[in-house]
Amino acid sequence: MARLIIGLLAFLLGWKATVAELVKLHDFEVAGWEAAAYSDTATGKFANCMAWGSYKSNVNLHTIVYRDYRWGLGFSSDNWRMPKGVFRLAYRFDYGQWFTTDVWAHEEGRLFYWNVADDAAHVRLFRRSRIMDISMPQGEYSFRLDGTSRMLTTLAQCVDVNLAAENGVVAETPGAKPKANNKAAAKAKPAKAPEATENKPRDSTGTGFIVSEKGHVLTNHHVVEKCGTITVSRTGDIAQPATVLRKDVINDLAVIKIDSSPAPDEIARFRARSLRAGETIATYGFPLTGMLSASGNIVSGNVSSLAGVADDVRLLQISAPVQPGNSGGPLLDMQGAVAGIVSGKLNDLAAAEASGSLPQNVNFSIKANVGMNFLDAHSIPYETSIDAAVLDLPAIADKAKKFTVFIACKG
Repeated sequence: MARLIIGLLAFLLGWKATVAELVKLHDFEVAGWEAAAYSDTATGKFANCMAWGSYKSNVNLHTIVYRDYRWGLGFSSDNWRMPKGVFRLAYRFDYGQWFTTDVWAHEEGRLFYWNVADDAAHVRLFRRSRIMDISMPQGEYSFRLDGTSRMLTTLAQCVDVNLAAENGVVAETPGAKPKANNKAAAKAKPAKAPEATENKPRDSTGTGFIVSEKGHVLTNHHVVEKCGTITVSRTGDIAQPATVLRKDVINDLAVIKIDSSPAPDEIARFRARSLRAGETIATYGFPLTGMLSASGNIVSGNVSSLAGVADDVRLLQISAPVQPGNSGGPLLDMQGAVAGIVSGKLNDLAAAEASGSLPQNVNFSIKANVGMNFLDAHSIPYETSIDAAVLDLPAIADKAKKFTVFIACKG
């Protein structure tokens, strides 16, 4: 079994299947599944987290979440002798619709894998179904999916922790702050907005967006971190109190709750597909309260990079301007779906001191899949978007205005 796991990891990552190139960082168990985190000795960086389980059919099911949060499934058996190469696999969940995909058989002929479609529907099917069936030339097999919801969430959290460790964050310590690996990165880290005294209750503002009909609002953790009281309001509405329900210090996320039931068109919907570098995006929020419009501001830009400072793959770098008060607001695609959570901007003066030049339009957003993993981990409902027509910026603003909220924090 251990050899098959190493072979699967090597195959998934495009490595030669040698133990020397794989390093197990730590192992653990979750919901009855064995699991471990691995690093790539070629780069010295964290590579992925994987869980596996054995079945009476002598077939093993492997689930892997990569450092960029893509995920894949693998199946292995000592009884198989498959020819190396591609073959067609059919699979279904809970006796429903059959899907087909091309899978790759390893050269030893005892395992194969595929990278699962990068969409929310497949994640939900795998997490929530009880049975998965596969049909292949070697036969048909069924797998109980007990504990896959908790397992997949834990693998994503495993990725969070190991990526944070690369950036100097002591993930096991609640409230720990990032410590960059070098002076330039330390100076150039994203500046959270709004700025405030770190250790005291404070008055500040931020942005959030409604994700469920039960009144759940997603925002940044630093927006509500040291609030005595929190109020939430949409443009033209009366402010209402909110309470912090869940928080994730490492990923700078929090869910607050209001006592109301928003209508379906007042709920944000997440984009199911990943953004690509160069795509046009927009941010909507309430920056620089007291200086700019209280009715909300929308600005557009592009995805500059698919990673943040120090190649942090939890973040996107965007060119859309971000100001104090934007934090926690939605990053929107051109259909008006939420593609991320605005988190901050580069500390311009510190970056200029470190690099010798003043950066322009270097801002950051937490990726949507990190936000959805956080909501899934706490069983908080949310909706995903179906591909729709491209909208112009005024139409996106009209759409975002319905689900984006102004957050006021009082010390």
